[in-house]
Amino acid sequence: MEIRSIKTPGFIKSLFIALLTLSVSFESKAEDINIVTTNTILADITSEVTGKHAVIYSLVGYDEEVHAFNPKPSDLKKLKEADIIIANGKNLEGWLSRIDDKNKIVEASKGIKSIKKDGYEDPHGWNSPYNANIYIDNIAYAACAKIPAYCNEFKDNANKYKQTFNELTIKYKQLYDALPQENKKAITAHDAFGYLARDFEITFIPIKGVNEETEISAQILAQIIKQIRESGIKVIFIENISNTHFAEQLTKETSATIGGELISDSLSKKNSVDTYYKMVDYNLKTVYEAFSSAK
Repeated sequence: MEIRSIKTPGFIKSLFIALLTLSVSFESKAEDINIVTTNTILADITSEVTGKHAVIYSLVGYDEEVHAFNPKPSDLKKLKEADIIIANGKNLEGWLSRIDDKNKIVEASKGIKSIKKDGYEDPHGWNSPYNANIYIDNIAYAACAKIPAYCNEFKDNANKYKQTFNELTIKYKQLYDALPQENKKAITAHDAFGYLARDFEITFIPIKGVNEETEISAQILAQIIKQIRESGIKVIFIENISNTHFAEQLTKETSATIGGELISDSLSKKNSVDTYYKMVDYNLKTVYEAFSSAK
């Protein structure tokens, strides 16, 4: 998925125009950073920070599952050619050990206070707006190190971008704080919203662990059904990267209802949630509306 690319006009233009355009295109390429990101969320953050000074390629596309990704030879070629590789880190991309030049890998989640569950470090830090500033700063720092001539521009972009998330956080923190605590409970497809739960005092009970590849057994479903009945959980959330079979089964066995579809591990074209800001806003709004209307 090409996030941004340079296109050269066809030869049908006059020779003068073609040569002029080619010259401008070449100069633009000389200034660009060639960046490969491991998913669309990181690609969008990187695009916001670097503006016109980067060509960005995301390995995992819209509405695709990040946990099961395994790079193809064409992906490895992209990675080899990259000036910077923006990865999430926290063991989300285990295949990165195959990359020869480790120095160009940037861990975008570095500095986030990790949640650890069942021996795993939860990699889904992007799902809380409190962590957005850390992702933005790490990417801006990496861009500055690569082409310091544009560092002031990158920092300015980053600061403006962070302000939008600061305002979003304040808005939703006030809304969530006004909700009764007993309403802030839900079932999710997999354990992707631990940071959101921690920061907004929500109880999310996941069907799967932090790795979406894990299987759902009949025993686990039975335990979840029992929890819903005993805890009075009223809301189930599905996700853009998961099948909905489990949710349909739970609604048949309990009084809980589906509260909406959350965007968990990649941006979504089918939901028109194609930027990181839209994703965080959409998820917070969807969860809040489901909790506030739960009966």
